[in-house]
Amino acid sequence: MNKGYYGYPTPPNAPTRIAPPEWTQFDLITATTSTWRVPANVFQVGVAIAGGGGSGSGNNAGAGGGFAFGILDVIPGQLLPTITIGAGGTGGGSGGTSSLGTLLTATGGGTTSSVGTGTAAATLRNTFTASGGAGTTFGGGGGGGSMYGNGGTSTSSGGGGGAGGNGNTYGGGGAGRGADAGSAAHAGGSLFSPGMLVYYSTTYPTLLTPVVGTHSKSLYIHFIEKSLFGGGGHYATSGSAGGAGGPGGGGGSSNSAPGGPGGFGGGGGFAPGSNRGGQGGFAGGGGYSASSNGGDGGFGGGGGGSASTAGNGGQGYAIILWTPGW
Repeated sequence: MNKGYYGYPTPPNAPTRIAPPEWTQFDLITATTSTWRVPANVFQVGVAIAGGGGSGSGNNAGAGGGFAFGILDVIPGQLLPTITIGAGGTGGGSGGTSSLGTLLTATGGGTTSSVGTGTAAATLRNTFTASGGAGTTFGGGGGGGSMYGNGGTSTSSGGGGGAGGNGNTYGGGGAGRGADAGSAAHAGGSLFSPGMLVYYSTTYPTLLTPVVGTHSKSLYIHFIEKSLFGGGGHYATSGSAGGAGGPGGGGGSSNSAPGGPGGFGGGGGFAPGSNRGGQGGFAGGGGYSASSNGGDGGFGGGGGGSASTAGNGGQGYAIILWTPGW
């Protein structure tokens, strides 16, 4: 009796397939490979790819890389098409293109408005594409595109864009949408998700970020499921560095020290004077620096601008997701 491929039943035809209720396993791919093999008892995989972020050039910040996602029907033991990972831009250059064979493509970002874009083949299921966020002049780098949508942008003298959230004045953008605690606070943007509460104070120098619930799964899976949550980093006074953003939150700025790094999915904070801009979190853009190094972008995020040395773009990536039995 024919039990199908590799001893497993032949999966249903694509039109009748549905995605699993949740992804339980993942693999982060950061280098080009042609050897990724489908695990046992797995008949569909979700693949997300992002292009490399663009490098800043002088005061012009880098733009974020594009993004593409799709579900492939597979059989256990099958080799996926070659996964190509684009490099991050350096020295004012553009980020490289990432791809899954000819099925998914995400181009890299350049500088300022030269954002990366994503494309997905019609033969895939549940496809989604997004563009990177634009960098700005005298501002932070653009966030990478993601399941949250187009990458966030920055404002002049601002933090880097997050994965979908714009950088506010001084503070980095969060994933989802940036939530500014008020222009006086210069805090990083927070992420608001349905059913999740994030509390923060508009009184600096401390931005409190108690949250309801915990991240029960890997942040990479939360990232694809759009369920990150966390507060933005605080604005720091008296020479302290800006606060780091929580998962989904942007980094805060400082009045006389480096900008805070963005949390997972958040952009880096602004830094005044001869201090470095905050580093972008995963898919976040780097923060602007007035006269030192702009913050580097996280994976797929653009580098921050600077009057001295602009930040580099983050490299591209691929995330492969699966759930045994599906």
